[in-house]
Amino acid sequence: MAYQANATAERDNMVRFRFDIQMISAIESRKFAHTRLVSETTSIGNFEEVVLLESLELSVLDLIARLSKSEITIENASHSHEVVFSALYDAAWNGEVNQIRKVSGQEYSVADARNCIALPTGVEAFDGELAFLYQTGLAHRFVWRDWDSKDLRVATIQKTAYLKELGIGLRKIQANK
Repeated sequence: MAYQANATAERDNMVRFRFDIQMISAIESRKFAHTRLVSETTSIGNFEEVVLLESLELSVLDLIARLSKSEITIENASHSHEVVFSALYDAAWNGEVNQIRKVSGQEYSVADARNCIALPTGVEAFDGELAFLYQTGLAHRFVWRDWDSKDLRVATIQKTAYLKELGIGLRKIQANK
């Protein structure tokens, strides 16, 4: 019964991100936009930054492909999100997988950690931003470091809903190319 109550509480506290894209201009054959991820309580990305639409398209295609692959699961709830975030960072960016293996209790590779990166890479609007998506029990955690405060933020999300939102954004990009 407690398990069912926890699952219901998790579902009720789900955060839904929206991929915000505003087309702004075209110079010759190149088109530009502003972009960010937004929820009811936060915004991730610098919406004032101008991004090349073609680069954004490639990055979102890559992001969807990576997040659609296998995921890292953290079964041991005793590890803080800060510890997991640091372990994923070390694996994804420094090639050091010992911590993520220790935290998860499973064998994961650098590629597995990179597949957990939850924001478009190589896009100016997300420069300096970093987020990971991983599973804990039945829930998916979207964990990021807030750009302004440098605080670690954690949101429980539905991975399928996030992928669907990225797909909606991708179709909007492609329709405006």
